[in-house]
Amino acid sequence: MSSYPLERIAVHDLRLAVRDSAPGRTDLPIVLGVHGIPESSASWQGLMRELDGEARVVVVDLPGFGESDKPRGLDLSLPSLAVWLGDAVDAHLGPDVAVHLAVHDIGGPIGILWAQAHPARLASLTVLNTTLFVEHFKPPLPAIVAAVPLAGRRLVTAMLRRPNFEGTVKKAAGRRLSPETIAEMWAPYEDPDARWAAAGVWAAYPRSAPGLRAARRGLRGMQVPSKVVFGAKDPFCIPNRKSTRLNSSHRCISYA
Repeated sequence: MSSYPLERIAVHDLRLAVRDSAPGRTDLPIVLGVHGIPESSASWQGLMRELDGEARVVVVDLPGFGESDKPRGLDLSLPSLAVWLGDAVDAHLGPDVAVHLAVHDIGGPIGILWAQAHPARLASLTVLNTTLFVEHFKPPLPAIVAAVPLAGRRLVTAMLRRPNFEGTVKKAAGRRLSPETIAEMWAPYEDPDARWAAAGVWAAYPRSAPGLRAARRGLRGMQVPSKVVFGAKDPFCIPNRKSTRLNSSHRCISYA
């Protein structure tokens, strides 16, 4: 199965990787995907294939993830990553292009904070199993361990060895993943700096809380077609059954 190539762009003092399903195409609507943890743009290639010819799908590897630079000492709180996302989007697409935003996991608050700062650029919003809804979030073990002062981030970096990584990814997927898919997701984490970065995002959750609250407060003011989708078997993002519609494959909450 073919992969979509990466382009590395200069964003301030970092080189960030961008995966674009139709580079340069201006006749297609643009879907901006924001990945979660421990993921990268590679996880969005199935959607890119699904929308081939219908939409241009663009996903940035956030700093510390995928093939983007992974400098130690970078602020990896979710509001900080939202700023990096916006600067990368401006560098790759230009400062005025409107997008259909699709966000997953930690990409929820990251993408929504960016969209709330640039409302004219948002054509629609799709939220997929996101930590934005903290009351419905059951944190994975690494997120809990990372909160331990001083030692937490180092412990999580050590935990993110391949066997533990595979177990976490398989549990989150809720379905069988091919060895090739797992290998592609794992590849960036061969680099210790990638494991350190992932641990840093989890460790920054307390500092990210104000950003989460701000993103949530602004949701109802986002006057675009929107949908929130939760996977029925997601072990970490668990929606309130009373506030969802349930069918055989997913739960949905729609915000007009």
